[in-house]
Amino acid sequence: MRVEPVIHVDLDHPRVAGGQGELIFMAHGGNSPYLEHIINVLRGINDGVQAGKAMFAALGAGPDPAAHLDVRFDDNHAVNLTGLHGIDRERLGRAGRGRPARAAPRWLAGGRLPVLASLHNMRRLIAEKQRRLREQEGEQGKAA
Repeated sequence: MRVEPVIHVDLDHPRVAGGQGELIFMAHGGNSPYLEHIINVLRGINDGVQAGKAMFAALGAGPDPAAHLDVRFDDNHAVNLTGLHGIDRERLGRAGRGRPARAAPRWLAGGRLPVLASLHNMRRLIAEKQRRLREQEGEQGKAA
């Protein structure tokens, strides 16, 4: 039995009860298209988290206190990512060579390993964040 996550909306919260913004419910009941979109986004995130748990378990991965990432975007903006997972390289190598075959789930046997592939995007993601920070600072400068 699959447990489906539930969204709770506090109708008395000022950000919801203010009467401005996107509709979340239709006037005669049911979800608005906006809420349906949000539900689909959250479902995708949840599915990814669940798939990640299965992938990490199959690869012998777990939280690694030594695995963290410090990224400085500019003089005023930085981020510290902690709680990252480490992958047992030996176990990954064995599974990648198909020994034993049961240890290589379909997503690994098919060559789809999103964790390793995502590392290649790090420079692009940092550059995009830097671009957005520059735009944001430019907009704030115009407003002043």
